[in-house]
Amino acid sequence: MPRRKNLSKNIQLSDDGWAIIPGRNRAPMRLTLEDQLEKLSITATEADHARLDRELVKASGEIREEATLSSLRDAVRALKQITKRVLVLGLGSLVGATASSSMLQLAMVVEVLELLGRKEEIDVVFRDPAFTGVDVAFLEKHERWTVEDALKKHAKDLETTPTVLIAPHLDFDVLAAHLGSTHLPILLLSNDLQHYMDLRIGDAKEFDVFTKFYASQGDYVEKLLVVQDKGGSGIGRAFNDLGVYWRKDAVREDEVKNKSP
Repeated sequence: MPRRKNLSKNIQLSDDGWAIIPGRNRAPMRLTLEDQLEKLSITATEADHARLDRELVKASGEIREEATLSSLRDAVRALKQITKRVLVLGLGSLVGATASSSMLQLAMVVEVLELLGRKEEIDVVFRDPAFTGVDVAFLEKHERWTVEDALKKHAKDLETTPTVLIAPHLDFDVLAAHLGSTHLPILLLSNDLQHYMDLRIGDAKEFDVFTKFYASQGDYVEKLLVVQDKGGSGIGRAFNDLGVYWRKDAVREDEVKNKSP
């Protein structure tokens, strides 16, 4: 058996002390530390996006099959001609402890956009201080989707832009503060406001804004969503104790727009 060739003579030392052993018939190659970190970062981001894409496709399939969300679908269809913006508050992190519920709720946002049928015309804005860098990068890779600072006031909230507000399981204090300082949405998907107010003890003046959405006030139509888990999908947890509220006059505006030549 021939003796193994001694390669030690070909070993070279770089300026920073690294040993370089050239491969046969090719020049030595070595990534700098910065290049290695950048390559790993890109790979990790692509892997995160690919995984989240798969999870969103799966969640969207579950949402499409959920018949108990029909009230929300009907309301969105009734308002599709006048809706200009979709605002999503408190979605939660797609990579955190509530990721499964957050992904199902994001799938609902996607279906709302499909029902509106004008993705290229509608801005979608997300706000949640729980978002990570991974969440922001994933959401903003979609066209016309923007993540805004949840802790700042935004001038557009005071505009009369017809807005669909999606805020499932948002803290009531946060929801009340937002609704009290904004132009009210044409459609709201949120906690069951009436049930919450019935349970409150003591002064509830700070939540008076909720009463504007009650069907008894005449401005909004109110439907409660009764969603149950099927096969451990978690869809019941993602949409439990929610209500959908849509403005009657907005529906009439939409009807007029549809009939106009």
